[in-house]
Amino acid sequence: MAQRINPDTGYPMSTEKQIQQAKDLLYLSKPHLSDQDIEANLTNPYFDKNDKLRFCIGTLTSPYEFKADYFYKIGDYDEAEKDYLQIFFLDFKFANKLRILYQREKRYKDAAYITEVALHTFDDFSILCTNKEKEKLKSNLSKAEKMAQNHYSDDKSTIAGEDKVWIVQVAGPKLNQVAEWSTDIDNLSKQLSREQEESDNTNYEVDDSEPEHEEISKPAGKKRTTSRRNSRANQSSNDKIGCGCATALVIFGALIGQRIGGSIGATIGIILMLIIAIFGMI
Repeated sequence: MAQRINPDTGYPMSTEKQIQQAKDLLYLSKPHLSDQDIEANLTNPYFDKNDKLRFCIGTLTSPYEFKADYFYKIGDYDEAEKDYLQIFFLDFKFANKLRILYQREKRYKDAAYITEVALHTFDDFSILCTNKEKEKLKSNLSKAEKMAQNHYSDDKSTIAGEDKVWIVQVAGPKLNQVAEWSTDIDNLSKQLSREQEESDNTNYEVDDSEPEHEEISKPAGKKRTTSRRNSRANQSSNDKIGCGCATALVIFGALIGQRIGGSIGATIGIILMLIIAIFGMI
């Protein structure tokens, strides 16, 4: 089946199914996220730095990538170019699609130029491209430069000095934003580490102080034990004193009774003194 051509632009079109899929993605694509959404991502403890940066970068590319893909598939290369130029320096796949678009338009030098710009950007911002993608980009640049040399006479490139300045002006703020997000993530990570360290130190100090409370409470227990011991000692002492008094009274009664009435008086004196002693102890 022959490839369809856009009658207005003269460029090839994708299948109807592919175009419909691109249209659906464009319809379902999320609008530009709010600052609150980005802040929530930056502080998400379950994402590592690369995940957070890629999420944030997605907020820069999403307003353009689905439109560019849709226009590319319906063969409207001029509109697709406008959107890809906004984001080709932020992701390998966008740089690659713009290169293919330019080569189909026979703009071979332009294809080599944007590939070179993307490669230099990815060297400075490693998060934007994997090592495998970077190697692929180097290979694409080498092929694009050779193609530009081979098609020097029929090259239809249009990117000139002013256009290159415009590309720098478009890329600059977005790349600065990526750098700012990277710094914010590092600073937030350090802050969380400090807070965690302070929390750990506080918990350690609390754990460290618990034995001291136990030591303080132990003397009180000893004090109570000593008090009980003293009480028992006093009781024992009082018992001993009571027994001593009773013995002394018995002896004293025996002596007095003996002097008064002999042996019978002594016996009566002992009995009386025992009765007095018993009542006295009670």
